[in-house]
Amino acid sequence: MKTTCEIMVQKVLPAIRAELSRVMIFEHGCTQQDVADILELSRAAVSQYVSEKRGAEVDFSEETQNEIRKFASVLLNGGLSSQEKIKLRTATLP
Repeated sequence: MKTTCEIMVQKVLPAIRAELSRVMIFEHGCTQQDVADILELSRAAVSQYVSEKRGAEVDFSEETQNEIRKFASVLLNGGLSSQEKIKLRTATLP
């Protein structure tokens, strides 16, 4: 049996990356390379997310999709400040 952490890394995180990639490309007009640079991924990985070869195993609620859209906008408008990154890191610690 997989731990919660393993499931998050193997299923949920790729699904979030896939949704972010699709939003940035189809709703904001970014190229795959733009998305790869912003998310610090390879262009090939972004291609696989967009074509649903990766990250297609999790369906998000409408509320979660809206939060992912908001986060995509934040990333496209300059990203997160150092303070915001620290808050995110500490908020996820047990």
